[in-house]
Amino acid sequence: YFIIFKYVPMVGNILAFRRYRPGQGMFGTEWTLRYFERFLKDPAFWRAFRNTLVVSLENLAINFPLPIIFAILLNEVRSKYLKKIVQTISYMPRFISTVVVIAIMNETFSDLSIYQNMRAGYEGPQYFKSLSNCLSRGKLYVSAYGGGTANTEFEFMTGNSMANLGSGVYPYTIYNMETTGNLAEQFKSLGYSTTAMHPNHATNWNRENVYKDFGFDQFLSINDFQGADTLRGMVTDQATYDKILELLDQNADPQFIFDVTMQNHSGYDTGLLPVDKQMHLNIDTTDLDAKTVEDGTLSDVDEYVSCIEQSDQALRYFLNALSKLDRKVVVVFWGDHQPFFPSKFNDKWFTGEDDATHQERLWQTDYIIWANYDVAGCDQTSEVDDLSTNYLSTQLMQLIGAPLTDYQKAHMTLRESLPAINSVGYEDASLRWALSSNVTGDDAAAAAATKAREDYAKMQYYEMFRDGKNVYTEHFQTEANETDPNLAPGTTKIK
Repeated sequence: YFIIFKYVPMVGNILAFRRYRPGQGMFGTEWTLRYFERFLKDPAFWRAFRNTLVVSLENLAINFPLPIIFAILLNEVRSKYLKKIVQTISYMPRFISTVVVIAIMNETFSDLSIYQNMRAGYEGPQYFKSLSNCLSRGKLYVSAYGGGTANTEFEFMTGNSMANLGSGVYPYTIYNMETTGNLAEQFKSLGYSTTAMHPNHATNWNRENVYKDFGFDQFLSINDFQGADTLRGMVTDQATYDKILELLDQNADPQFIFDVTMQNHSGYDTGLLPVDKQMHLNIDTTDLDAKTVEDGTLSDVDEYVSCIEQSDQALRYFLNALSKLDRKVVVVFWGDHQPFFPSKFNDKWFTGEDDATHQERLWQTDYIIWANYDVAGCDQTSEVDDLSTNYLSTQLMQLIGAPLTDYQKAHMTLRESLPAINSVGYEDASLRWALSSNVTGDDAAAAAATKAREDYAKMQYYEMFRDGKNVYTEHFQTEANETDPNLAPGTTKIK
């Protein structure tokens, strides 16, 4: 780009030193300084010189300090709503764009190679791991293990952390989401149309009500995926990607699309995988107990990694399709949690390590932020930046140059002392993990992390509950969660 549009045109400057004659070209005429002599002797030269100098000094004296003064004045505005209006008006000229933002929370997508390659030479999802042109990628510390998808979703959409809400809590089914700031609301304020999709029952985790409270323009559920391709009875990842491509084809306006996939959902003993999609890991069982070997866990592993392989191929298909689009697209892709069985391998294969490190291995997945265009200010070399789900949306908005909310700006400050936090533990600035129930360390990094956790809890309380009134939802979930899209909502009873 710079060679073609910046440096090559500079060759034309040679005309200032040539006595140009039509038909002879810029290199076919003699050298001369006559144009400079004529310019310097022109009576208007000194007036033009003076005006140029004055305008330059005025720009330096006015344009440089004005943004700083504006930021200070804006910071003093006490009305939160007035501040947001002014921020949006001032930022919009720099963010008016047709950039499409696609968020994909991929069901149970994780890389089991972190468990000593499953002692079977397993390398994980190869395409996902090979992407070298991402804006950012890394480990993602989540607040769910083996299930509880909605809590990872809640952290991403709102920037809140389950660490501040306690165990056994599912905000989507309990709390009032109407007043909680979220990405759908944020993108709508920037002129985006917003779509949520989940190829299963809209009643699961109360999404039909939560998505309305968040302000999504539309919610595509299992009823919108009739006839779609399935794997083990679940709508495939690729089918949801085709639906996204269809939405992009139908609407040229900026869009925010949130895709909660279903393909890889447990259990993994269905036996419904086609033969040509089955993988088998020859796991060394030497250090495993007899129960793990005999209770079907190893066959669960085979079905699970087979599903992940299909997700990996679908992601390749989708990003290749987006690369060919003549419009700007950003994708943030991550797994919501690990499956339910890795703890058996974690306990047997990783002994003698501290509790925090041992636990956090179970409560992590991976993420990428990828774009099909050159994003200003980003090297796009897949720089590794490990973080937690509550920070992921801030990371996304910051990288693409979108205006940040005050809460997101606070996240960036929090990360300096508290790089990651989830329902199990947290990481301090020295990259040391501690369990939430067992605070360790008495140095400056530990003290700063403790203070950041306290500040975060206070900010989150205000963000979610404001004055403490109308805390709980008035839009209750109408049916129990039903993971089988082929059954009516609430058919399978929770054991």
